[in-house]
Formats: sequence, structure tokens, C-alpha cells
Amino acid sequence: MPLLRRYVTVLMTVGAMLAAATATVVAAPIGVPVSPGGSVVAWGESNAYGQLDVPELPDGLTYTAVAAGQEHSLVLRSDGQVVAFGRNLGGETDVPALPPGITYTAVAGGSYHSLALRSDGQVVGFGRDGFGETIAPLLPAGSRYTAVAAGQQHSLALRSDGQVVGFGDNGSEQIDVPSLPADLTYTAIAAGAQYSLALRSDGKVILFGAGQGTLPTGVCERTCAPENPPVCTWLCIDFTRTYTSIAAGFGHALALRLDGQIVGFGANAEGQLDVPPLPVGVVYTAVAAGIFHSVALRSDGQVVYFGRFPDNNVVPALLPGAQYVAVAAGHEHSLAISTCGLLCNLGRDIPEALPDFFRRLCPDPVRDQWPCGPGPLLPSSFRPWELPRPS
Repeated sequence: MPLLRRYVTVLMTVGAMLAAATATVVAAPIGVPVSPGGSVVAWGESNAYGQLDVPELPDGLTYTAVAAGQEHSLVLRSDGQVVAFGRNLGGETDVPALPPGITYTAVAGGSYHSLALRSDGQVVGFGRDGFGETIAPLLPAGSRYTAVAAGQQHSLALRSDGQVVGFGDNGSEQIDVPSLPADLTYTAIAAGAQYSLALRSDGKVILFGAGQGTLPTGVCERTCAPENPPVCTWLCIDFTRTYTSIAAGFGHALALRLDGQIVGFGANAEGQLDVPPLPVGVVYTAVAAGIFHSVALRSDGQVVYFGRFPDNNVVPALLPGAQYVAVAAGHEHSLAISTCGLLCNLGRDIPEALPDFFRRLCPDPVRDQWPCGPGPLLPSSFRPWELPRPS
């Protein structure tokens, strides 16, 4: 048996063992870093503006977070730098330089604007600013921003005191954040086309803006404060359940339940709410919503796609031992971070004469975290569909 074929056979066996032994993947919300990160893969219906062309990583770095706008993409590197690529209609890929000693810690993509959270708790916005969607309100003394979300022409930011502020277009009341009951805070945010979502510390999902017009009967409960005009809040989905994560698309939204199941609500003309069933023992750990599609991350490290044109949106296959750890969804494209884990360490034993099929799998920090020690220095970009397949 040729050496390469023997090596592939051994690799597949090891991969099967790892699938049984690897701990459940715990994923971060969209745009928030995962550790130690990995390589980014991108796929979609079109690459007209280069929104799928993930830049090469410098040696020794990983990608730790991904976000997607309408036709552009944002990736956060392990050195705290943000790289944006794709359409640049209004400056949405022109990432501002940072002051000395400051890094970026999270990213979000809107239609034609982008947001990035800095390590000093400030929000940086760039791109089209027709409604002030790139200018976050000044912070109260002693507070900082901890999360960001970007919609069509509006933005949300979560403060360290658990309050949410909105800025930008408010034509549909999408930045009129409902007040909180006593002893509750907001813990997560998501921005859609003309609506917004916020997750409360009691696990309830709150919707505000125009999105309620797309919701099926019984999904949301409307309450109005006795003011003139009345201030109304929509408490969404099954009120007996607790939710841990939210995602907002164009006309649909997703919420991840505490039990690892996904609930979708809103428009479903393209199947963007038709959540695939799970294998026994597997749960969902992260969700992302695009314009007419959704992506979700499973606890076994697999990503599933559902919605418009599924035949043109096949999730790139992973090699044995690899896992996806983060997802994002744009207008018609998707992003995911893959980390290869123990698979990468096998690269240290590959004879130099063999093709670089296995030498391009993972950035060095991903390999170096494992006990069996570092492998050889490998190029860090990883596009599995471009790699040659062994004969």
C-alpha cells in the first residue's frame, strides 16, 4: 500500500476515535471570540464582491470570531486585529486603526456598516451612516460596552450594567429598547432588518420593532405600558422555556433553547425556519440567520444549513478530527471557524516528500495546544474544497 494511502487510513481511524473522545463543542455567539480559534471557511450563492475570499493568516495566528454583513465579511484574529473583505459600498470594510495597547474583541456586520468592540469597552462603527448607525452613545461613568449587533440601518450595543442601547434608523421603533422589570438585565442582542431582539437574564426573548408583523399567531405576547402613546413590548416564543442565544435575519429569527433545541419564528418562504432534526445525543450550540437562510452549529462540531438554495450552499466538509466552533450568516453567504484539534499533530510525522495535503490544515496555535506537542510550521489558510484528495 502506498505510503500516503496508509497514512490516510491511519488518519481516518484516529479521527473516528477522536469523534468519540472529544468533549462537546461549546460555541460563542456570533462575532464573539472562541479559543484557540482556527481557520475560516466561507460559502454562498455568490462571491461577486469577494465576500468569500478569506485572507491568509500571518504565521502563528488564528481566526477567533466571524461576522457577516449584506455582502461583506468580518473576521477577528487572535492578535486582536479585525480584517474585513467583500463589498465596500460605504466603507464597511475600512477597519479603523487602533490606539497603542488596544485590541478588538468582537465584530458585527450590518447591511452597509460594521461594528467592532474594543478592549477598552468602546464601540467603533464604520461604513454607511445615513441614520447614525455607526455612532454609539456615550457611556455612563464606570460603564463599558460588552457586545454589539448590526442590523439593516440600525445598531445595538449591550452595556456592562445589562442595559441595551440602540442607535441608527428608528422608523419601525427598532431601537426603542423596552425597559426591564426589576432585578433583570439583558444578556444578548441581535439586530434584524427593521426589528431587534434582546435576551433577558431570565431567559426570555424580547422583540421590538417591525418584526412583530411577520410573526405567526401565538408566538409573541404583546403588553403595552399605560403611556401616551403606549409603549409596547413583545415577549416571544414559548413562555415556559429558557433561551440562551438569539439570531436575527431579514424577516426571521432563531432562538436557542437551554435544552439545545432551536425555535424559529417569522417568515419561512424559503425554509429558513425548517430546523433539521438532530442525531441522538447531539444538540445545537449556536445559531445564525441570514436574509433567506439559517446556519446552526451542533455539539458534534458539524454545521447545518437550511433555507434558500440548499443545493448551492453545501457546508464544506471537514476532514477527520476537525470540528466547527463558530458560525455567521450574511445576505447570501455564510462563514464558519474550523479547528482541527489532534488531527494537526499528526502532521509532524509526515515525510517532507509527501504533498502538503495535511500541512495546510490548521494554524500553529491550534496544534500547539495539545499534549503531543507542536507539528511543523504550516501555511494557515484552510479551504477544504481546494485541497487535493488522496488517490
